[in-house]
Amino acid sequence: MVTPRATKPRIAVYEAYDGLREAFSLMLEDWAAVRFLASAEACVTACTQDSADLMILDVDGHADPLALVQRVRKVAPQAKVLLVAGEFDYEFQVACVKLGQISFLTKPFSAPAAVEKMQVLLGLAVPSIRTRVVRIALT
Repeated sequence: MVTPRATKPRIAVYEAYDGLREAFSLMLEDWAAVRFLASAEACVTACTQDSADLMILDVDGHADPLALVQRVRKVAPQAKVLLVAGEFDYEFQVACVKLGQISFLTKPFSAPAAVEKMQVLLGLAVPSIRTRVVRIALT
């Protein structure tokens, strides 16, 4: 459930693929103020000029995604960042988590799961916890 808020959260998005830009637009248009960035490098500039509540950053195809994340973190240490890619290797994830406030969204993703992740990062929702009860006979 989304908590009411006086203003829409500001989300800056860099996504390389037209189809996914459209998907993000549709997912966010009702509850967030979205600004699309022209390049991954524009994220660093946006962090210094704009106080977005969340930065969504597609790192697929970037020559050095860790260096990009480090630069974003250097200019905006408290920014919430959601990295999007087809896959993330373990070492990259560990390095990003050590930089703080980094979350990951792996392509392909479902719109409801992506929206839930964004809203949880923004503090607008609590994460859903899925549990399963398993009964095991002890005899």
